[in-house]
Amino acid sequence: MLIVPLKVSLTALCNWVHSHNGIIIPAHIDRPVNGLLMHYGKIPDNLNFDALELSPYTQADILIKEEPRISEYTLIRSSDSHVINTIGNNSSIFSMKELSFSEIKMALQKEGERKVIEKSDIHASTFKI
Repeated sequence: MLIVPLKVSLTALCNWVHSHNGIIIPAHIDRPVNGLLMHYGKIPDNLNFDALELSPYTQADILIKEEPRISEYTLIRSSDSHVINTIGNNSSIFSMKELSFSEIKMALQKEGERKVIEKSDIHASTFKI
C-alpha cells in the first residue's frame, strides 16, 4: 500500500482521487503482506472503493464468507507481476461499448450492460466477431 510512503491517510487518498474523477481499486486485498484485509481486518465502512482486486490464489466465494462486504464490490484480478514471465497470467475482462476511461468506470459500477466478467463465466457465445 502506498499510504505509508505518501504519508496520507487512506480516507484522504480516496477522497482526493474521487474528487479528481479517478478510480480507487485496492490491490491484492487478500494478501497476507500489505493486503487491505491484513491491515484493517475487514473492508473499512467509511471508504468508497470502485472495485477490489484479488490475488490469483484466492477463491472469491471463500473470501466473501470471511468478509461479506466484499460481495458489495466488483472484483477484478490482474497480474501484479514483478517478473516478466507472469505478466498477463491473470486479468479481468470488461464488457464495454468502447475503450475509454468513462466506460471502465461504468463497467466497474455495472451500469447499463457494462460489467466485469469473471473468466469462469465466459462461454464461447460471449464473444462477438
